Amino acid sequence: MTSDGKTGPCLARGVNAKFEVLCVLKGNFSNNCLELHYYQRLDPNQGEANGPGWLFFEPAKKSRYLMFLKKREDGRFEAISGQADPNLSVFELKGFDTDSVNGSCTEFIDH
Repeated sequence: MTSDGKTGPCLARGVNAKFEVLCVLKGNFSNNCLELHYYQRLDPNQGEANGPGWLFFEPAKKSRYLMFLKKREDGRFEAISGQADPNLSVFELKGFDTDSVNGSCTEFIDH
């Protein structure tokens, strides 16, 4: 909403992605998967200077991530840095043999 009370076009949509959990560094979490809630830009080719740090996942890549998350009241998780800049809490890990290690973004969930 703008300062004059008007709304502009919708730029993003809420997305839920399911991840397999390989390791927990802090806290108690005994499940083998979690659901991450984040927002994704409707047009990934459109950017803006000093805009939000969006997240993009490609399940086919089988990438591994180091994520700093907090649990929401509805049981899903979100980036500890919040929804405006979730990229500050989610880091892709490079250099892994993805054929020999399980655990990645396994699917997108529409609610």
